[in-house]
Amino acid sequence: MKTFETMVAKATSASTLERRMELAQNAVWYAAYHGTGYYASPKLERIFLEAARRIPQVPCKPQKNTVLHVMTQAYGSGGHTRVVQRWINMSNAEEKHSVLLLSQGKENVPQWLLDAALNHGGRILSYGEQDITKRALLLRQEASKYERVILHVHMDDPVPIIAFGVDSFTTPIIFFNHADHMFWLGVSIADMVAELRYDHNSYTRRDVQNSYILGIPPAPDNNTAIDVDKKVLRKELGIPKDDFVIITTGSDYKYRRIGSNSLCKQLVEIVIKGKNVSCYAIGPNIESDQWGWANTVSKNRIHPLGVVTDKEKYRKYLLASDLYIGSYPYGGYTSMMDAVQCRLPFLQLLISGQQKSMLLMTPSIDQSLCLCHSTRELVRKAIKVKVDDAFKDTLYQTSKCWADAVANHESWKRRLYDMYRSCPTRHKVHSFEITKGEHVVIDDNVCLLEIMYNARFEYANRMLRCLSHFWMRMKGV
Repeated sequence: MKTFETMVAKATSASTLERRMELAQNAVWYAAYHGTGYYASPKLERIFLEAARRIPQVPCKPQKNTVLHVMTQAYGSGGHTRVVQRWINMSNAEEKHSVLLLSQGKENVPQWLLDAALNHGGRILSYGEQDITKRALLLRQEASKYERVILHVHMDDPVPIIAFGVDSFTTPIIFFNHADHMFWLGVSIADMVAELRYDHNSYTRRDVQNSYILGIPPAPDNNTAIDVDKKVLRKELGIPKDDFVIITTGSDYKYRRIGSNSLCKQLVEIVIKGKNVSCYAIGPNIESDQWGWANTVSKNRIHPLGVVTDKEKYRKYLLASDLYIGSYPYGGYTSMMDAVQCRLPFLQLLISGQQKSMLLMTPSIDQSLCLCHSTRELVRKAIKVKVDDAFKDTLYQTSKCWADAVANHESWKRRLYDMYRSCPTRHKVHSFEITKGEHVVIDDNVCLLEIMYNARFEYANRMLRCLSHFWMRMKGV
């Protein structure tokens, strides 16, 4: 926290705008990828708003029924890009949807994202290596043609603030809050924040005044899960036909260690305790220390598969499995919904903060059976799913109720267009403040948790090790 506050002070006091922007970008990156306790910074945003006033104004002449989705980058795997694809596919047929990529570089654009845009009369635009003010001007010019602008950008991307940081740009901006648990830029330009969960983080952490609970767009209905022959799929994928198969999916960072603890330890315990149990992890790579260790200790019963970009193959792994265990300490809601739609029950290990966030996604559904409040409970329930068919069925029904509540196609689409109607009709730059002791709270606990990610800290000193273990137990880690 103190490091970040020092970086902000240096950025705001620099003598030229160019230098202020450079230092501000460094501070934003630091806050986005480290636990500082801050979830937004009005001081940093004001620097980019100053840059916004220095680039040419552009009159907005939107075409009716047009939507522009703005992304920093599109990926071939993971839920981030699939959200945009599903959003487009679930929208009304008469709408034109295009996608603009601000920093795609040499990364290939997934064909399925291109198809979604083309099928809705739109296109994919990708900017090159221009500096951020040039990209911001290009974005401002392109966005002026659209009736709605949706931001799906990275937490540390300053281009949208520079593009939309003036009141003369009149098209309303909707910010999809895909990283609600992290610091991000964009509070000052968001006319509406589309939320994932039923909590008040945008208000209590960022002073956001307009928000709407939208949730993640669900995957398309697919009945192949009903008639699938698991043995055929397992033969194709090289999975032992009689094994009890656990699957977990997520980017490698979602499995970061907390101190000396990681989900890998619980997965090893499960496969060792259970007879004929194997685990497949999509996303993590065997080259990483903890997953290489898990593969070795489990005697090759834990299989880190790395990134699987083939969507059909990814789905086959889900259909061939018996139980989904969510990533930890960062959960993945899109992946979890995909698993349940493939008729898999899920278990999720949680710390107290995650528990609150998960429960608040569906406040009317009792998720207690799927949630594990300790590593011991996760291991016990996973093994019980293998040996107790009645428990497995009950767990699946609970999982399905959760997924139906957050992933119903008709209700999501209804929420989408209700959010559009609730959004202000004209864009406005918003001022906001974050002050300790006021309604916007700076989170000290997140700083402590970030420290615990570093195993060297935990082992360096016996007293610190005891204190860190005590704190993690108190937090339910």
